[in-house]
Amino acid sequence: MISICFNIALLCVFSDFISQAQGLQQASIDEFGTPIVSKSGSCKLYLAESSIPNSGLGIFTAADIEVNELATTYDIPIHYTDIKEHTGKAEWLPDNYCWVAETTDAFFYADGADALIPSFGMLANSHLGLWNVNQGWGQPPGAGLLHRSKSPGAGAVTDFPTVSWAATKFIPKGSEIFVNYGENYFEHRESQWGWIPQVQNYEEADDVSARFLYAMTKNAIESECDISDETKKGLWDTILSVAKPRTRAALPEDPSVLDEVVQKGTARYPLVNEIRSVEWLEQHGSCLDNLSINASSIPDAGRGAFATRFIPNGGLVAPAPLVQIDQKMLYMYDMNAPSGGNTGQNPPIGHQLLLNYCFGHPNSPLLLFPYSQAVSLINHKVDANAKIQWSTSSNHHDEWFELSPNEINGFEHAGLSFDVVATKDIQTGDEVFIDYGEEWDQAWKTHVKSWRPVPQADKYLHPDVMNQQEHTTFKTVEEQETDPYPLNLLTACHYFIPDLDVDFDTLRIEASERGDYRIEVQWEYEGDLEFKYVRPCMILDRYESESESESESESESESVTKYKVQMYNQGDEGEDDIIPEHEVHVVYDVPHDTIKFVPKKYSNDVFLPNVFRHHIGIPDDIMPKAWIE
Repeated sequence: MISICFNIALLCVFSDFISQAQGLQQASIDEFGTPIVSKSGSCKLYLAESSIPNSGLGIFTAADIEVNELATTYDIPIHYTDIKEHTGKAEWLPDNYCWVAETTDAFFYADGADALIPSFGMLANSHLGLWNVNQGWGQPPGAGLLHRSKSPGAGAVTDFPTVSWAATKFIPKGSEIFVNYGENYFEHRESQWGWIPQVQNYEEADDVSARFLYAMTKNAIESECDISDETKKGLWDTILSVAKPRTRAALPEDPSVLDEVVQKGTARYPLVNEIRSVEWLEQHGSCLDNLSINASSIPDAGRGAFATRFIPNGGLVAPAPLVQIDQKMLYMYDMNAPSGGNTGQNPPIGHQLLLNYCFGHPNSPLLLFPYSQAVSLINHKVDANAKIQWSTSSNHHDEWFELSPNEINGFEHAGLSFDVVATKDIQTGDEVFIDYGEEWDQAWKTHVKSWRPVPQADKYLHPDVMNQQEHTTFKTVEEQETDPYPLNLLTACHYFIPDLDVDFDTLRIEASERGDYRIEVQWEYEGDLEFKYVRPCMILDRYESESESESESESESESVTKYKVQMYNQGDEGEDDIIPEHEVHVVYDVPHDTIKFVPKKYSNDVFLPNVFRHHIGIPDDIMPKAWIE
């Protein structure tokens, strides 16, 4: 009888119960996730223990966030470039936190440019089955943009726009906020973390779980078989044995918990206390949104951090977890030297911009980079209104105070944290300052005294400034001969070869027969424009074209500006999207809004020879003796 029941159940699981299972699952998911109602505090974002087991800290919201509503606009990218070429090392700890060039508009910044985005970009955990915010652009530097012809601070601060994070779905208060690191992030870390389920794996796991539960229920009702727990476990083990590895990782070991798994979904089931009460967050979390970003009141400082609410003397301004960095990893070398890069033969000629945002000590090789909302933009003032101190958080490991810098830099995870604490009452709207230390203060004064603008500094124009202007038209190559754009700028166009409905094989044969290897195609693209498909282009011609537009009453024609351009590779295309070296791609009917200005590589202020670089000082009275060399 057991064997018969086992076979009946097995058939049920793999029969077509999809519609019934989806109905069962949807009804349960709709009931799950109702937020615990409690009094709302003034703080809207908290840093607290993640609901993902063994994942450290996470970001939680204390207020409902509607679809497309901004969770924050106060994240800011800080880039580092060509790390492998400068250091000779392929990996370092910030790689676990960085965002690649295509996500921060930095394709044209350098050959290799990654960014640390210290708030949501580093603090928020990623869950491919539950991510609920998407990255977008926030505010450009505006008045905080420093010009290389006038300011000794040019190149000493990031000049990228802030990053915003908007909800992709309704996020009830008390929920953890998850970002999407991308599937590649987890695929590249399989040896470290194992098989991390992706979106389709959670969907498959939900379906298998619901169908199995439905089959067991149907079998119990419609047959005289009473399947034992042992038999159910045997059947479930059989299913697990044939599941894809990532889908297998999303499924529970024990079929007795499937009622709850189906109710919550396989993505939510492992979470611990997914919805936190606001009272719990206030008691166990740290307020994350006490600071906003705006133009600093300090000359040549760029942007600064400002209080979003009153913070009393002794109150927490912001938590600041820290990523440890070996100072040598931020050295930059002359890549054009005969031996090139860090070969042991060349002395460093400078440091990465990241150094200016790190805490350090003159007698230690250990640097600490803080990641939290707007903390990186807290500027220096001797008469400061805040200070750093070691955190009392359980995620801060003060036993590291007894380790050497080499031992700490050998860890593959972060483990230290500061608290930024008010040293006097800070009013809403006040800029927040800490004292960077006497060494930093003297270094800055020396830099200001000796600083002179580089030749032709007045000719430089930031690409964001150009892109914010109302450009009626882009100039053709012929027009630029007498009225050129600034030398640091390029025009770039959106062009994605695989999306073209074109027989390239035939075009290539015809181009080869002509001997000019010129392929001419009409521009087309479906979907949202993505920066990763932007490449350098040369404007050959500009013309007016009729375009159909739908009015309330009837279809109308209107004249729109389009362009004929020659496309080039930008260096990071996939194999199916690269223009072969011998080919010329000319594209016509390119829309005006698919063209933008980008910087020539290494033309940004951070690559100037006279930029300021210095770490922020860790006060002697809190600097562990074991870190001093």
